[in-house]
Amino acid sequence: MKKILSIVAALVILLTSCTPQSNQNQNDNKENGTEGAKVTQNMSEEEKEEAWKKEPMYGKKVKLLFNGGLCTAAAPVATVKGFYEEEGVDVEIVSGTSAADALGTGKAEFSSDHIATLLVPAANGVKMVFGKGLHSGCKTLFVKADSEYQSTEELKGKDIAIHDGIGGSDHNICLRFLNHDNIKPEEVNFKVIDTSASMQALENGEIQATLLSDQFAIPFVKEGKIRPIRSITTDEDFKHEPCCVLALNSDFVEQNPVTSEKIINAVTKSSNWIEDNKEEFCQILIDNDWLSIDKEDAVNFAKTLNFKIGDDVTKNSLEEIINDYKKFEILDNSIETEKTLEQVWNPVEQ
Repeated sequence: MKKILSIVAALVILLTSCTPQSNQNQNDNKENGTEGAKVTQNMSEEEKEEAWKKEPMYGKKVKLLFNGGLCTAAAPVATVKGFYEEEGVDVEIVSGTSAADALGTGKAEFSSDHIATLLVPAANGVKMVFGKGLHSGCKTLFVKADSEYQSTEELKGKDIAIHDGIGGSDHNICLRFLNHDNIKPEEVNFKVIDTSASMQALENGEIQATLLSDQFAIPFVKEGKIRPIRSITTDEDFKHEPCCVLALNSDFVEQNPVTSEKIINAVTKSSNWIEDNKEEFCQILIDNDWLSIDKEDAVNFAKTLNFKIGDDVTKNSLEEIINDYKKFEILDNSIETEKTLEQVWNPVEQ
């Protein structure tokens, strides 16, 4: 299994057209873009404004990649609520499915997605850094409602469905479930199948459990077909962690530190507003065709998420996840956790 995971990590690097950074390169913050992210911390507001006017993207449209859905909606909702406008930044929403690809190639300046999706590419050299945690929760391991299985321990030797490949976000989340429960990865069997086929596979016994986004699972839970067995949304050992992060292209951050800070500030305003206004938030998603479920289900789902994730919590969670991924050999276990964290984590300095 360790050999398989090592191969997967290598494939991720190749597919994202990057070369893993050595510890020496990781230590060179200026090269990977983190130096520019923090140059504003000792500036007065007047100095920031003057520096902002000299940035390459000053007065230009900044592209936000949005892949749809409730989980990554804080950044686009900030356009509707006028939070970017308050910061003086002109943001254009563009559609797409891969935040890592869009940020790594410069097709977009910022986006958001699961930590489980973005951390490995970012640590391995894809040009992106994380500006803030967005919210907790949103993925759960399910079994049939009438299943005999009550814990991950009982899934030893059984088949678990994941949907974005070995080494993808579903796999990485499941590995952390197993690790917390003292179960070795090789003690379960992972099957890669399409999300839309997972319910049928569960029904006919091809698999015994499946990891699903909470949003996708809503109708099946309501119909009494599935129930949770492990969750990053509700379980005590995971529910405090951010699930998704705001990510920015690191070259953009290096060259436009004030603009980057303003974007992070605007998304922070949006996240804080969402936490206090979840019904209106869901209505905005519906009005803009950004949601595929009805409002009642959306509101109930949104209430399970905490959008006021603090930077300290996000930093601590990233550190823990980096250590877990090193243990699983999803990341090279020779890298230094502190330097990798410094490489990928760039919030606004308070």
